[in-house]
Amino acid sequence: METIATEFGDVDLFDATALSIDEPVYIYDVAKDAQPAVDVRVYDTNGRDSKYIRSDDGRVRAWQSVFARDHEFSGAIVLENGLLRVTIDEPTNADATAAFDVEAYDAGTDSWTTVALPQYPDSLDTDWEPVDVDIVGLGQARLRAQVEFEAVAGTNAGDVYALDLQLDRGRSEVGVWLPESVTESIPPDLEALLEPVASTSIVDSGVEQGLVAREEVRL
Repeated sequence: METIATEFGDVDLFDATALSIDEPVYIYDVAKDAQPAVDVRVYDTNGRDSKYIRSDDGRVRAWQSVFARDHEFSGAIVLENGLLRVTIDEPTNADATAAFDVEAYDAGTDSWTTVALPQYPDSLDTDWEPVDVDIVGLGQARLRAQVEFEAVAGTNAGDVYALDLQLDRGRSEVGVWLPESVTESIPPDLEALLEPVASTSIVDSGVEQGLVAREEVRL
């Protein structure tokens, strides 16, 4: 379909629905070091606001890469695919501050720009904040986190609602799904909070990346 420029490289997008095959599998041959640059990522900020520490000698990454779903975060949780960066700060006993922020990558300026989300009480009647995050899926092409939101003020104060947030390689929107255990519809103000970055698609691409043995595809 098109090629998308992400922070660390280009990603080719294919339309699997355009094929007559029910469950297509795309096979491609790339050098071992070519793919990781555009993989989805999870970071632990370790309490640092900036991803890099810069000096006259260059820069060093300050955020820790996370590869295990049971990682204990000491800072904010960052979900990133090179196009979107979702930063979630959970409240703790030491720091009750909670935050949910989204940035979008601008290939033209090679920089990240904050995405404006609706705020309480300006345009929302309920103030929804993230109170707990679990990484439930972490692969090369997709990451998935279950985020528990609590209404801390406003109309629905005291309510708690969980959502699955999903980032796929090459997609500039966040997939928002109801966990299997959730039966109630998403609260209107929580839906409005995520609307600027949420995908409108009701189709899950099921994207995953693995290895295919050469003898299975040899002509």
